[in-house]
Amino acid sequence: MDSSSFNSHLLNLEHILVRQFRLLQKLIETSQAERDAMIQNSPALTRLIEDKEVALDQLGLLDDERRQTVQDMAVMLGLPAQACSIRDLQPYISGEDGDRVQRLAEGITALVEQSRELNCANQALAYVKIDLVKATQTFLINLAQPDIDYRPPGSLPIVREATSWGVECRA
Repeated sequence: MDSSSFNSHLLNLEHILVRQFRLLQKLIETSQAERDAMIQNSPALTRLIEDKEVALDQLGLLDDERRQTVQDMAVMLGLPAQACSIRDLQPYISGEDGDRVQRLAEGITALVEQSRELNCANQALAYVKIDLVKATQTFLINLAQPDIDYRPPGSLPIVREATSWGVECRA
C-alpha cells in the first residue's frame, strides 16, 4: 500500500467530513428559521424551503463523495470495499488523524440526529397549519352553501300533507 496515496485519501476524507459538518450546521440553522417562519406566517418560508432543498442535495453529493473515498481507502487496505465504513477504517488511521476523523464522524452523527428531530417537529407544525387551513376552508364553504330546505326568494313554501301521528282528534 502506498502511504502517500492513503494519506491523500485520508486528508480528502477529513475535508469531506468537515464540509458535511458545516453543511449540517447550516441545515439546522435553516430548519430553525423555517420553524420561526411557519410560526410567524412569514413570506420567507418558501425561500427557506428552497435553501433547505439545496442543502439536502449538497449533503447527498458529499455523502456519495465520502462513500467513494472510504471505498478507495478500503481497497488500498485490502478490506471489502462495499461494506466498509469510517468505523472500519479507524484501526488503520493512527494518532491525531484518527482522533479527528472519529470526532468529525461523531459530530456529524449528532448533527444528523438534531436535524432529524427538528425536521420532525417542523413537520408536525406544518400538519397543524394544514389542518387549520382545511378547517377554515370547510367553515367558509359551509357559510356559502344554502341550508338544506333553502328556497330562493319569492318562491312559495312547500305544503306538505298533514301526517298522522297515530292520535285521533275529534271535535
